[in-house]
Amino acid sequence: MRNDKGLFQRIGGTVIGSLVKVLLLIFFLLVVISFVSCSPTNRYDPRLLIENGLQMSWSPSGKEIAYVADREGSDTHDLYLYDTQTGNISQVTELDGPYAPAFPSWSPNGQKLSFVLYSEGLDIVLLDFGKFDGTPLDSIELRELIAKGVPPTQTGEIYAWNDDPHWSPDGTKIAFISWLEENVEIYIMDEEGDNAIKIGEQVGKNYEPTWSPDGNSLAFVSDRDGNLEIYTVNLISLEVSRITNSSEIDQSPDWSPDGKWLVFESMRTGNWDLFAFHLESGELVQLTFDEADDYTADWSPDGSLIGFTSLRLGEAALYVIDAPE
Repeated sequence: MRNDKGLFQRIGGTVIGSLVKVLLLIFFLLVVISFVSCSPTNRYDPRLLIENGLQMSWSPSGKEIAYVADREGSDTHDLYLYDTQTGNISQVTELDGPYAPAFPSWSPNGQKLSFVLYSEGLDIVLLDFGKFDGTPLDSIELRELIAKGVPPTQTGEIYAWNDDPHWSPDGTKIAFISWLEENVEIYIMDEEGDNAIKIGEQVGKNYEPTWSPDGNSLAFVSDRDGNLEIYTVNLISLEVSRITNSSEIDQSPDWSPDGKWLVFESMRTGNWDLFAFHLESGELVQLTFDEADDYTADWSPDGSLIGFTSLRLGEAALYVIDAPE
């Protein structure tokens, strides 16, 4: 006689087992979806802007981005302009040999661009677009546009390297650093590149000065406390305030247009990631989470986006993310 009860038990057991598996699968999918939707890596979603580029700088209008890239089939780097409305790219320099541009910075009226020219040393170039006909400039032409900055010493044997230029919000001054032997100090010169003045008595090595939107302060990087951290200095009182405090390097600060945030790159995650620090509340927000390095952030003039360089494609490319609110 056929044992129908045993058959039904086996069928029932199979159905129940399958149902349990389905429910477990649904539960697992819900957990995954919940994790992804709450994951901090989803909050700031990087979007690729330019496949080949680094060290971007938004123009004051937001219509152009100055950046550095290597020419196709060459290890030589040049300066380019990217039109954010059309996507068109125009070349500003055409350099050979040891020459290379770096760290472009726009004047507030968008008529001038300062950048560093690498050769045997470091010099700051001031390019006036009113005198630029669109033909890429070579090294000879660029050397005619070099700012005086901090000149060589009287002996003629020790040269000052001038680096990291950033315009003041009113366009009348440029903050920069000068390397003279072991000293790395912050200076301010006028918009023509003359009359450089050192900012107070400086401790340790000091780098990457960038102006606050109201023009009253500079954010900068210093090793004065034993590690590269971010500080601010009030240009009226010369009072210095420490902003970051990490066992790892924090560097390359950039102010939000409203002056409430500083975005910077840090090694505190084991590779270069971007963070934003709220100056009033002290809130620290991690912006990028990729295993590849993300660095040299630049806030868009309307405050909605942050552009940066990333190696997540295997070589330097430019991305944008939404800015913290």
